Amino acid sequence: MSLPVDPELPWVPAGDAALLQTHGRCLVALAGRQVVVWQQGDALFALDDSCPHSGASLCSGKLEAGHVRCPAHGLRFRLSDGRLAGSPADGPASPMAVAVFPVRVVDGVIELQDVAAP
Repeated sequence: MSLPVDPELPWVPAGDAALLQTHGRCLVALAGRQVVVWQQGDALFALDDSCPHSGASLCSGKLEAGHVRCPAHGLRFRLSDGRLAGSPADGPASPMAVAVFPVRVVDGVIELQDVAAP
């Protein structure tokens, strides 16, 4: 499932895509916060790097079947929508959900849309 792209929002350069080739993930900055970008095959995912429960960096979490496991307490978040594992994909998100961002690579540059921008 791809995150919807907002044609009204600009794409913001966030980092060098070569960083993804080393570990399949990298941290980039977007509007003063850290965002972790994962590459799995041809798919890209971008989530806020901070676990809403403990603030731990999700970048160091283990990837498991479309989820990232928080290294601090083991909560699992879906890469596709940032929701807790097992939660419904539709309806209101739990306060424990992680923000997700549309992401793409253009000419070797990771670009994000800041959907949380005012």
